[in-house]
Amino acid sequence: MEEIIKHLHPKVQNMITQSAASIGCPAEFNFAAFLATASTIVGGSHMLQVKKGYTVNGNLYITVIADAGAKKTPSIDMMLKPIKGYQKQLFEDFKIKINRKDDLDNETKLQQLITTDSTTESLNEILLSNPHGVLIHKDELPGLFKSFNQYRNGSGADMEFYLSGWTGSETIVTRKSLPMPIFIERPIITILGGIQPAIVPTIPNFKENGLLERFLFIYPELKSCKYSTLEIDDKVVEEYNEVCLELLKKYHSISLNENSRIVKFSIQAQEMWNEWAIRHSEEMRSESVPNYLVSYWSKLESYAARLALLLELCQEKYLTEDCTEVTSNSLKISTSLIEFFKENARKVWRLFSEDPSHEKDLQKLKDLINRKKDKNGFITRREVLNTKILGVKRNDDVDGLFEDLELDGFGKRTTRKNVKRKDIPGFIVKGSTTYNCS
Repeated sequence: MEEIIKHLHPKVQNMITQSAASIGCPAEFNFAAFLATASTIVGGSHMLQVKKGYTVNGNLYITVIADAGAKKTPSIDMMLKPIKGYQKQLFEDFKIKINRKDDLDNETKLQQLITTDSTTESLNEILLSNPHGVLIHKDELPGLFKSFNQYRNGSGADMEFYLSGWTGSETIVTRKSLPMPIFIERPIITILGGIQPAIVPTIPNFKENGLLERFLFIYPELKSCKYSTLEIDDKVVEEYNEVCLELLKKYHSISLNENSRIVKFSIQAQEMWNEWAIRHSEEMRSESVPNYLVSYWSKLESYAARLALLLELCQEKYLTEDCTEVTSNSLKISTSLIEFFKENARKVWRLFSEDPSHEKDLQKLKDLINRKKDKNGFITRREVLNTKILGVKRNDDVDGLFEDLELDGFGKRTTRKNVKRKDIPGFIVKGSTTYNCS
């Protein structure tokens, strides 16, 4: 994640790193909130045409997974300030219009960019008055899922609304209380919220109905949060807020009466995309991706394009010029992010199948490998067996643990030649100098 942040626009980069340092939290929390901010800024103003007949919006479903007290809320709130500040301004302007009744007509409605109300009734009204879309921000995301169909005795279509909302599929709402149906051609919905790891497996229908596969997961390694004496530079906050607000005003001034502005990949980026998409689809069909993750991997292709669009559009240069293409640099960052989200997804799916004690066992094994590995990041199966860690007594037991670590994205099983040119089974840590050679 640190390398990815380094490639962002300097004003965004400074805000993420300094705000995380001042709060004393992982920078991943702040980065998640920036992605949601970027999605809200772009709204429905632009779409990326990957190829003919294949276009994507910039909406995202994001959740930060961490225990209570991990400082998720203050880190997210700090990054969302430009959106919340502009929403407050819109609210004040709307109050003035209400007080001046002569300026108010039947079409005058409050434009909402952000909401904590997740009922489909309220969201349809918001989307109708703001075609650029809305950010649903929930401190604790399980509250969103538990609210599904709560006013219709469990027989409503809230889940289907959010499933189709991810793709931006048209919405038609017909009710007796409405004089005519509500038609929203392209709803733009972004979701941001937190979940505690222990809660994930208990969320009703989260795994079975396909909603889980539509989320990007931020699940950083977090042992404990410490108090920080650092303070963020006021200028850093000011510059971040300013560039976000100016881009937001520009993009949301684009009329959507006809269509969004369509941008394409640059020639170099298109070649890069084609190569990446082919590798990604091959990986999805390989043994390295378990069956239960194939559906999630398929959604990541769309996310790679969406993230590239957002990263391109949220550059300061577009305050004074229009975006006509998504460059290879934005796509490079986006595809690096996809690798990050793959690792996080593996950790999340483990929450549905593993008990807490097993997670502790795996952490002990990671610690052992980090201590015992050689300079190339490799450890033999025999070395693990000889330590008698976790009570393993057979080669199969060690192989099973290695397999779990591989699914966790920690590294991969491999073999090395000994002095007698014999293959020695073991495990190599991801990121090691010879990892890609194994």
